[in-house]
Amino acid sequence: MQTLEKENANLKDRVDDAENRSRSHNLRFIGVPEKSEGGDVVAFMGQLIPLLLGTDQLSIVPAIEMAHRSPTSTSGS
Repeated sequence: MQTLEKENANLKDRVDDAENRSRSHNLRFIGVPEKSEGGDVVAFMGQLIPLLLGTDQLSIVPAIEMAHRSPTSTSGS
């Protein structure tokens, strides 16, 4: 039983570490109008980032693995 508890604790630590590392490269964009991305959020962000930063500021095209909208809060909540 003690071995399983140690293994479980080790696995929890590894998952926590992996989650923290994956979040370390996240970017949040505020003020992007609703539905402006059309059906492909990844492609939209791939175009928006160079537009915002200026292509002369980028040595490489940004690699976007995943993109999604965050839930918006409604007034009165």
